[in-house]
Amino acid sequence: MPRQISVAPSECPILPEVYHEIPKESIDLDSLESLADPQPANPNRFWRLVALIAILAFALIAFVAVAHRRPTQKHHGHYDESVVSCDCGTSVAEARSMGCKYDTLAASWLPDACRDDELSAQFDQAGPNGTSWAYFADSKATMELSVEEVSRLPDSELNCFWVPQRWHLLHCTFYWKKLHRQRKTGVVLERHYNRIGHIEHCEMLLLSSEDLDGIVTEAAVGLSGDRLELGPSGGCPPDQGANR
Repeated sequence: MPRQISVAPSECPILPEVYHEIPKESIDLDSLESLADPQPANPNRFWRLVALIAILAFALIAFVAVAHRRPTQKHHGHYDESVVSCDCGTSVAEARSMGCKYDTLAASWLPDACRDDELSAQFDQAGPNGTSWAYFADSKATMELSVEEVSRLPDSELNCFWVPQRWHLLHCTFYWKKLHRQRKTGVVLERHYNRIGHIEHCEMLLLSSEDLDGIVTEAAVGLSGDRLELGPSGGCPPDQGANR
């Protein structure tokens, strides 16, 4: 059976009370005052945080909108070359039905997005002594063609016309103007001409010394700025291949 042990109060040990004084210099009075009286929140910091969150939210919304924007043919006055085609079919009738027009500078049917009509109008008056160009059905210049007749050549048995060497040279320089004006006009430069091969061709032409007014250049009318489409006849005869 357990025993109960009794201890007299006088027999319990009494621990001595020990106090240590803290030096005044070790107490940070400013810290104690800040705890007792905290500073109010800075309102400017709060509104800066709100503004930052709003800007980030707007940027996120704008990014999502751009990422999901469907490509359009024209943006800020400039056509998007990745979605615009300069093709006008395989016949004059199809070109007309697609809304294309004959462009004298390109010697091709082109849609609105690929034409610089103002520049082409200047080219039309860049002939000898500031006159319009003469187009011929033969290299001896015995049968003159109107621009309308030239435009219908893709549907004819012989899609081929002759012009002076001057026409050929200015065709090159005006295409460089078209490329330069592209920043302002926003038109698409046809793939047929927007290539190093055409530039090199023009370079060799400029280095030649042929008679500028001689009827030495033969060309064919195109139906597409994206590829070489010359209609049923295929352009000039093989021994007189188009060299524009």
